[in-house]
Amino acid sequence: MTIYWRLTATVALVIGLIDQSRADSQALASIASAAADKARRDAMSAGYQSVEVEVRPLDQRLRLAACSQPLTTMTGSNNRVLGPLSIGVRCQGDAPWTIYVRTRVSAIIKLPVLSRSLQRGHRLQDSDITMADHRLDRPQADLFLDSAQLVGKELRRSLAAGSPLAAHQLQAPRLIERGQVVELIAGGPGVKVRMQGKALANASAGDRILVDNLRSGRRVEGIVRPDGSVEIQ
Repeated sequence: MTIYWRLTATVALVIGLIDQSRADSQALASIASAAADKARRDAMSAGYQSVEVEVRPLDQRLRLAACSQPLTTMTGSNNRVLGPLSIGVRCQGDAPWTIYVRTRVSAIIKLPVLSRSLQRGHRLQDSDITMADHRLDRPQADLFLDSAQLVGKELRRSLAAGSPLAAHQLQAPRLIERGQVVELIAGGPGVKVRMQGKALANASAGDRILVDNLRSGRRVEGIVRPDGSVEIQ
């Protein structure tokens, strides 16, 4: 009986110490919540809506002193607000500490996407594009947000229906084919000389291109204008 009482008392003491340790520790849920709130606020401040933050679970064995002050948060200097992020959570109370919490942030935004699957080289029309919700889990600066910017551009590669459209997937329509006879324009303000040349490459508006001047036989370089002529530089 004496042995049993001592064992019971020892177990009760250990449980009591654990409970006291937990009472003196910062709740891990409060740390995770602070990190999630910071990540969500940053994403919404950057203009994203419908933000979702996934927090990697903290080690349940972690014991940090209960903070006597409200927790503060911080992020890195790369200014990213989507994707995998490390959020610093800091206690500036009597027993200060800092811990970094790993999160993954995503957001749903409305984007123009393909209404049907299309092949490489297709020139986009209004009927090819529809607006749809799309989840982003990383920054994509070259994504188009306005469908009006897409009409008339050509696909660099085949894309499936529902694909959002980015600048690297599109190109301006080809205005000049290799071997085509084009109009060359030379001269300064007020004085323009026009002649013919033979294009040595395919090109779109704004591209630099080499052209054989059919009058002089010399090879010249110019910029393709929106009307398909080449302005000699």
